[in-house]
Amino acid sequence: MKQNSPAVQHGFTLVEMMIVTAILAILAVIALPSYERYIERGDATEAKAEILKVQSILTQERLRNPNSNTLTASGIRSRIAVTGASQIQLSKNVSAKYQLGVAGSDDSPILTLTPRSNNRTLGVRVDLFSNALICADSAATTATTVASAKCKATATGLN
Repeated sequence: MKQNSPAVQHGFTLVEMMIVTAILAILAVIALPSYERYIERGDATEAKAEILKVQSILTQERLRNPNSNTLTASGIRSRIAVTGASQIQLSKNVSAKYQLGVAGSDDSPILTLTPRSNNRTLGVRVDLFSNALICADSAATTATTVASAKCKATATGLN
């Protein structure tokens, strides 16, 4: 004699799958922006290291030839414009993500790296005395005076 046994369930129901999908979507909405900020902070830190190398090279040139007008803000701007920054070398990763520029007066040039992409905000600036700062936006990066609320030595707390 054959007994009727209850049907054994295999797999997941549609409701269970929809709950898991909803949980994953919520996690993605939370995690993706955090990950993008993490990547941008890392890129800004790399850009800071690169711009400090450039500043070091310019400082060495300034010490070798103190009367040269190519080391003023306008002189550096013309070097960048004429050579496409080929004399001032940045790594491929940094030059792909940031635009090298010069702000400030001829007496105190400020090297700047502003983001090329609209979805990035962090920029980097370094002054004549090699004070390198990561700034929250392009306006703070290229300003002649430092906005202490928007520019810090590290990217932590900026975005």
